[in-house]
Amino acid sequence: MTEPRASLTYQFRRTTSNLEITDNYLISRWKKGREHGERRIRLDLLSPDLSLVTSRPEHTEAGIIGGIVVIALAIVVFFSVVQVKIPLLFPFIAAVGIAILVCGLRNLKLQTWTVIQDEKGVMFTYIIHSGCDRVQREAFEDNYRTAFEEMKKGKQPTTESP
Repeated sequence: MTEPRASLTYQFRRTTSNLEITDNYLISRWKKGREHGERRIRLDLLSPDLSLVTSRPEHTEAGIIGGIVVIALAIVVFFSVVQVKIPLLFPFIAAVGIAILVCGLRNLKLQTWTVIQDEKGVMFTYIIHSGCDRVQREAFEDNYRTAFEEMKKGKQPTTESP
């Protein structure tokens, strides 16, 4: 395997991701606790364009609404006859509701990430901006673009396996 020409490591919450550009491949590795994985794709199968996306993570609104509903359910239980028969039900439901609400509120902040797509426009991987150093990310993106410029000049990657 060839030496990486560019590498970027970033962390978001409990997931650590590493991207490497070799002469022929873009390699995406991730690790979260005991889980880990790797994906690789030939550079000539990727789009040379990098997209910037700014939004909230998926299911943010659902998490906030779900937390509010569960807390409302806990309040109903507190004022009902069930509270007398099962005294720990209210604190349990309230704790679950607060946990769901906190997860939803944690996602309320807008995130920006760079999306790397294949030639058909399907997302291959992404770089979360808040999880890495801006200078390193920009250097990696420049190296990514340089790899495509070199391919245009006739240095097409080979089709040998990684």
